[in-house]
Amino acid sequence: MSEEEYTGNPEHRIPGMISWTELFSQNPDASQAFYSQLFGWETDEMEIPNGTYTMFRCGKTPVAGLVKPTIPGLEDSQWLNYITVAKLEEALEKCLELGGSVILEPTPLPQGRFAIIRDTQGTAVGLYEYGEQPEVT
Repeated sequence: MSEEEYTGNPEHRIPGMISWTELFSQNPDASQAFYSQLFGWETDEMEIPNGTYTMFRCGKTPVAGLVKPTIPGLEDSQWLNYITVAKLEEALEKCLELGGSVILEPTPLPQGRFAIIRDTQGTAVGLYEYGEQPEVT
């Protein structure tokens, strides 16, 4: 799968854009059945260190992830958006300056790095910094 297919939209790399969304569910099987039937989404599953990660797809385009929550402070079932940032550390520093907090420190992925914060009202949001743009062949 190319990077463009993975993100679904190359504009997701623009800082400030919502680049991904995940459903943290205490019952991933029930959530997978519900959203697959509601929207006609198909799924792909992959093993990750803490269990199974399910990728929802609309046709060939990935639209969201599904995982059982394992991050302290995010135990409830909920949707979590990830917003693209140019520099993850700078965004985390700004979050703290504004009175927010960091739930999950920067974590590497093959496509970049992410962290999760809480805003001043207690709402969780992910911050995503893309890695180098892969060469398109």
